[in-house]
Amino acid sequence: MPKTYWLGRLENFAFTFDATSVGKVTWHWPRNANKIYGHAAYTLKSPVVAADEMPIDGFSPAHQGRFFGVFINEKTLRVNVWYWQPGKEQTTLRIQDYEDYSLK
Repeated sequence: MPKTYWLGRLENFAFTFDATSVGKVTWHWPRNANKIYGHAAYTLKSPVVAADEMPIDGFSPAHQGRFFGVFINEKTLRVNVWYWQPGKEQTTLRIQDYEDYSLK
């Protein structure tokens, strides 16, 4: 996992593991010069990876986000992403249907 970059097929998000520090995942938006949304701690219990809650920079108004993924094989990570507006009713919760991310 160290310093690996995973890009979704829809290119909504990209994830880089351990680039900033060990045990941290960086969220990117690949369509805008790899804009960084933020960083979160993650846990890996093969084949499952889960990220802690993190603020998502660049969303207006401010949002929090998390993700959960399962490695299908050594080059495919199937991920569900969800994000929400803190302090709002759960109707602001957005769950992105699963997406496959490829090792780049």
